[in-house]
Amino acid sequence: MTASLAPTFRFHHPENPLAYERLLRAAPRTGRCAVWLADAAAAGPWSPAPVPPLDPLAVLEEWWPGPGLFPGLAAGWRPSREEVLDEAVAWAENDAGRARLVVGTGRGPAELLATLGWTGSPRDLAGLSTVLRSWESRFGAVVVRIGVDDLVLSVAAPPRTTVEAGRLTAEHLAVVPGLEARGYAARLPGARVWRLRWG
Repeated sequence: MTASLAPTFRFHHPENPLAYERLLRAAPRTGRCAVWLADAAAAGPWSPAPVPPLDPLAVLEEWWPGPGLFPGLAAGWRPSREEVLDEAVAWAENDAGRARLVVGTGRGPAELLATLGWTGSPRDLAGLSTVLRSWESRFGAVVVRIGVDDLVLSVAAPPRTTVEAGRLTAEHLAVVPGLEARGYAARLPGARVWRLRWG
């Protein structure tokens, strides 16, 4: 099973929330970060990709399905790094379940999608990683679990108003083609977990 991972990745032992917390907090210094990988996703396929610097607004404008122009980025509340990490660890303590803890090259979970070469989304990994980093900055939204065709994000600072939720919904619609928009914005205020699925 380990051999099927991308060369830049390895399974970590022990696989527990304490080890996850230690790796996550050290990532900016070590350049090695951790994420939980669903059992079914461990077989790949993998296609590692570079992550060039991109503008998240430009990426979302390009992906926006319409109608009309993309409404712009939701402002977000920009939580502290401690708040972001605490929320991610809290998710792991409660919901990691049977997922495997893996470690790879990257200063944060968003970069791991590219270094792992995840193929679960039709969106290009450079653009997706860029948007994910932007969500982490604005909402404290961190990729905590990678599935076959889905991502789970813990969210430290979800939108608080319907206006912000509406703009964030537009961002999610741009990232996930075919996402059911009806009632989506109403579920975002206060939501501490986002689940994005492309399958």
